[in-house]
Amino acid sequence: MGKNLPKEVKPENKVDVSILKRRKSIEEYHVKSVDNAKKRMESFNQHKPWKGGLTTVGTKRQRLRSPREFFVNSLRREHIERGMNMRLKHIDEADLKTPTAGEPVFLMLMRNPIELPRAGGELLSKYRLSKMYDGVLVAGSDALARDVHVLGEYVAVLSAREPEVLEIVRQKARYQSSTNDAQPLNNNVEVEKHLGQLGVICVDDIMEIIKMGTQSPLFGDVTGFLLPINLAPPKSETRKRKESKYLIKSEASAHSMASHLSAKYKLN
Repeated sequence: MGKNLPKEVKPENKVDVSILKRRKSIEEYHVKSVDNAKKRMESFNQHKPWKGGLTTVGTKRQRLRSPREFFVNSLRREHIERGMNMRLKHIDEADLKTPTAGEPVFLMLMRNPIELPRAGGELLSKYRLSKMYDGVLVAGSDALARDVHVLGEYVAVLSAREPEVLEIVRQKARYQSSTNDAQPLNNNVEVEKHLGQLGVICVDDIMEIIKMGTQSPLFGDVTGFLLPINLAPPKSETRKRKESKYLIKSEASAHSMASHLSAKYKLN
């Protein structure tokens, strides 16, 4: 072995054998990581937390989650939770991008909320956001800036004073009727029936109050009256018969509209 060594290499420059024994090879690290993954998979198989848990993937067909899918989703959720915790610990007030206090904004959910941990779900429920491409009208504030900072790319903050955003609100806004049904905001008689005691008698009054933001004392009442706005097109009777095709088309159109709005009017 010594004959093959270059002349400039001396025996005293060799690494001590005891140090080499303490080092682990790449194969040993790989075996250890595989063993840890197998142990975690065994614990999942033992408790079977996915049994009975139905989920919707792409369409409204429900199926049981496989152990591998549950395992991968849990790891992804842990990664997202670590990122949220890091953003919670390192909130720099100077870096928070927030609209002017009291300015009306359109808060929109851009990703699937099922991936978020419990803390993220609580923040979304605070703003009544439950479905992807849902949007709500809120007033800009420091608390909103912190929540948006924690949620990261899951939400987008748009200016509600833009004509295009206001037109979408006018077209897609719904309210909860006395029979607990979601009705479109296109009937001035119903608006006067629910908000007439506040002096709001038509849809144009609602749009003016939204543009004013918290400068109007009725902003909270009007935004609470409106249900979360989903960017997907409304269902018709013919589309209900072809549920799977409708879902694909509606998701694609909602995604394109949400991407267009966030690229043009995003504030965060």
